[in-house]
Amino acid sequence: MNYLKSGGYYGSISYSWGETSKWIVQSGQIVYKGQAVSITKDIDSTNIVIAPLTYTTLTGLNIFTTPFNMLGISTETMSGGGTCIVCTKGITTVKCSNPTQVTNDFTRTNDVSNVGIPGLVGKDGFIFNNTQPQIPVSYINAGYFLEAGAGVSSNGNYALFYVNPKVQLL
Repeated sequence: MNYLKSGGYYGSISYSWGETSKWIVQSGQIVYKGQAVSITKDIDSTNIVIAPLTYTTLTGLNIFTTPFNMLGISTETMSGGGTCIVCTKGITTVKCSNPTQVTNDFTRTNDVSNVGIPGLVGKDGFIFNNTQPQIPVSYINAGYFLEAGAGVSSNGNYALFYVNPKVQLL
């Protein structure tokens, strides 16, 4: 398991297996390894680029006026203007979200009970495990955890994950 989660001789780049693509990071942004990213238009040009997928609230979200897409998970940390490999579908590692970065619509836990439990995108673009059975808002399911146990989804931990982004609408 540790070998799959390590960057090996690539160092700061996570391994990934499946579909990947290479993107330019939006000017003025930093994309972190293991963070969910979305497609947007660059501020300084007309290029289509990636940026961290972040939000402040999910309540009252109108996906027809507010972009709410997820391209995939960044496999490396990169600043604006740099190129970044994104795992769009397949296996890679995600960084787990801080408890303060999860809205009150969810019940976040550090533990993942079984392989295959969904991982949701937090306000900071990192992934968390939810145990709330009825979710009252639209949300982004990034895919599912490929490891289980105590502390798997604790703050700042890197967890093995299957990326398969889906927006869940109410």
